[in-house]
Amino acid sequence: MDPKFDDEYRSLRLEIVERVKILHSLITTSIIIGLVGLVIAMLLLGNAEILSIFLLFLAMIFPLLAFNYQANQMTLEGIAKYLNTDYREHQVDKNALGWDDFYGQLKKTRRLTSFLKVLPFFLPLVIPIYLLAIGSAQTGWPLALAIIDLVLYALAIYNFRYKFEK
Repeated sequence: MDPKFDDEYRSLRLEIVERVKILHSLITTSIIIGLVGLVIAMLLLGNAEILSIFLLFLAMIFPLLAFNYQANQMTLEGIAKYLNTDYREHQVDKNALGWDDFYGQLKKTRRLTSFLKVLPFFLPLVIPIYLLAIGSAQTGWPLALAIIDLVLYALAIYNFRYKFEK
């Protein structure tokens, strides 16, 4: 490797590692929040209106976590693309990025896994849809919260469009 680019390469690889840790933390956080929310929801079963409002507020958290996940994922993919394309031309040994090439090909075969890992962000989308369908979010605060939830989820789903542009 060209010594001039060695520090940059190492720095970018560390950045990738840190961003992967953030991504995994966000997925874990969404799972924990979902489980805690489920327990609280079970305790609120006796009061339908409070339960609906709680669930609609809870559902707002997940697209916000998804936005953070997406921002980190896009940065991580940008770094990987830079290392794989622009950086490669500065290599003394053109095979020095063998792991990057291997993993890039492997990841293409794991698209379902990539989708499933972000499912914890989007499963709560059923909350506003369900509450609207059964009539628990037809007026006032529940309706407003359901609309906000659906808008946030639509934006989060729309923001994933970059995944399909490859």
